[in-house]
Order: sequence, then C-alpha cells, then structure tokens
Amino acid sequence: CKTAVESLPTSFSKADLEYIEKRLKLDFINSGENPAVILADLGAIKAKHANLFFEMEEIAAAQRRSMGSVRRSINTIKELTQHLQPAVSASFFLYSEHHSQIEVLGCGIRQLSDSAFKSVPLSIRSKVKLPELNSFYQQLQEHLCKNNSSLSMQKMKQLKLNMSEAKLKVLQHLTLIEIDKKGSVRLLM
Repeated sequence: CKTAVESLPTSFSKADLEYIEKRLKLDFINSGENPAVILADLGAIKAKHANLFFEMEEIAAAQRRSMGSVRRSINTIKELTQHLQPAVSASFFLYSEHHSQIEVLGCGIRQLSDSAFKSVPLSIRSKVKLPELNSFYQQLQEHLCKNNSSLSMQKMKQLKLNMSEAKLKVLQHLTLIEIDKKGSVRLLM
C-alpha cells in the first residue's frame, strides 16, 4: 500500500497522503480480506486449474484412443460386410420371394396373402386355415410389438392366443418368426 501511496502525484499534501493510507488500511480491514489470504486462495485456485487441465488432457487422450478403437471396429465391420454381401444378397432374394406376398395392415401389422400361404408345403401347413393363421399372426405381432420381447408357448396359452404348433411351423417356414431352443417365439420382421 505504501508504494501505491508513494507513487501518487506530488500535488497531494502529506496530510492527504496519510489520510489515503489510513483509508486504504481501513478498507482492507473492513472488507475482511487479508492480502495474504487472497494470495493463498489464488494459489489454491491455480493448483485446481493445473489439476483440471491435467485431467482434461487425460480425458482427451482417452477419447482419442477410443475413437481409434471405434474406427478400427467400423473398418472391420465394413470388411466383413463386403465379404458377406454376396451371401446376404442371395438370402435376401429367397426371403423377399415370400415376403413380397405379405400385406401390411394398419399400425404395421402384417397379414399373409393366399399365395404366400400356399407357397408353404402342404405337409407343413397341414390343416391350418389362412384366416385362422392371419388372426393368430396378428395377435402375436400386436403382443410382441407392444412388449418388444419374445413369448413362450406357455405364455401364449395364458394369453389365449389361438396358437397351434402347425401355425407356428407355417410362420417359421415363411421366416416370419423364430423359435429358440427354449420354445420362445420372436418376430423376425
């Protein structure tokens, strides 16, 4: 404070300078801010800043590593896709033969056409009737779309879906559903 006071222009009298010095001291005392405390706080803030900067550098390095990993994974997936594309195209052709004969009703619910139904061998469709199959398939789609899961045979019976093994086999033959080893059914479309 004395250096600030001493550097003031000389046009002030000595009494004026003493008053300014006392006033500055009083302001420091009344404000409750001790310059030593302010300097200590400033040092703590600088240390926190340095620590945060170091952590930010670590995070940026981790992000660069993870982005490199993601890029490598994407490149691997691209290579696999290019390698598998001929086989997938052939499978899609067979899949679309059946599915082009499926009608889409409101809310995305699908219904089998007569030609799709008749494309299933008689030994598989046995005594199944198309209207009953479409009714069951609609119920199955509605439930599985709402719950986004699979259904066990037991649960289908509890829900009183008009289920039969023959209907499931027809839908499975048309690759509309998949039945896992536990007997749970899930939609493929």
